Amino acid sequence: WPGLEEGWGAALLRFPMSTGRFPFYPVLLSWNPAVSAQPQDQPRSLVRAANAYVEGTVPVEGREVKVRYPLSAEAPDVSFQEGQVGMDLDGDGTFSRRLAAGETRVAYEDPEPVVFRLGDLYLSTRSIDPAAGRIVLRTHAPSEYRRFELHPGSQVPDFEYTDLQGRSGRLSELRGKVVLLDFWGVWCHSCVEEMPVLRKAYETYRGQGLEILGMDWDDKLDEQRRFVAEKSLPWLHATGASVQDVVGKRFEVRRFPTKILLDREGRVLAVVDEDQTEEGLMKMLEAAL
Repeated sequence: WPGLEEGWGAALLRFPMSTGRFPFYPVLLSWNPAVSAQPQDQPRSLVRAANAYVEGTVPVEGREVKVRYPLSAEAPDVSFQEGQVGMDLDGDGTFSRRLAAGETRVAYEDPEPVVFRLGDLYLSTRSIDPAAGRIVLRTHAPSEYRRFELHPGSQVPDFEYTDLQGRSGRLSELRGKVVLLDFWGVWCHSCVEEMPVLRKAYETYRGQGLEILGMDWDDKLDEQRRFVAEKSLPWLHATGASVQDVVGKRFEVRRFPTKILLDREGRVLAVVDEDQTEEGLMKMLEAAL
């Protein structure tokens, strides 16, 4: 099976299906050599992957654009209205999971379609017919594209938030400062662990023009207030309720913690949606300042 790490093995099983749009349902079994080396009486687990996908290509203005849709295990069918959908925007044949790329997106169970930006085109999926091998895309007006572009140099649109004291603020009020947007939650263990590092960075670089805006996700206000007070986190904090739509549907952050660094004009310098060391954070801030 292609793409496996060295030493891993895999087998693809195809189960016949009597209902649904597909004659077979694929199940990929893989084994980790480190686990296989354990004693034979060690319990093994068969873990179901979170998602299975159907992929295809659609001709768009002279180029083949690769697309991906989730396949439901319970009712073997393709969905473009829930789960992770993908569109290969840079033409490299893969679906990047990086936030800045915007190639892997989450569809909500609501009427809003997932709209991808392919150059000057704004595209969503109109219909899928797997039996006929047919995918139909549709175009949208630029105004229907809600996602913030996050590639380096892109301007982050202004948005409003409410701080922990109930005061309204706007991102644009921080122009002239280097701004670190920190997407976090009290429930997020990794977020909590790195708070001392963020406090050190803030104390070190605040005098040089650094501001941090905490973008809480899915916390109750009293829990957020208590945590910020107990940990003595002196930077700006937006309440979860005030930025829920901005975080979930404009930035489309899915991994916590995530950080977005903006220059003094509000343009994206870096998007960090993976684990980062204290040294890496400090170097990033030094370069920006």
